[in-house]
Amino acid sequence: MLADYCKRRAISDEIGEVIDGLGGDWQSDPSGARELERLLRMRDREQKAVANIATKLRLTNQSRYQSTVAGRVVDRGLKAEEPWRKSA
Repeated sequence: MLADYCKRRAISDEIGEVIDGLGGDWQSDPSGARELERLLRMRDREQKAVANIATKLRLTNQSRYQSTVAGRVVDRGLKAEEPWRKSA
């Protein structure tokens, strides 16, 4: 599943680069607008798949925090400790 996540992320990035490379050329050509729309749909589909796999792999913030703990932190006005700055 991790390999699939990486592949889909790379594909999404590549599609984004193609979209960025179009520049303003798509505006002057009717077929260019259709091509842009097609690329945007492809990228959207890949990004949804990436988000879905990331959730299943528990890479998202929602999977790292328990709602009860987060609620207590907010109620106390404390700043949540960032996982990468935990003391040893």
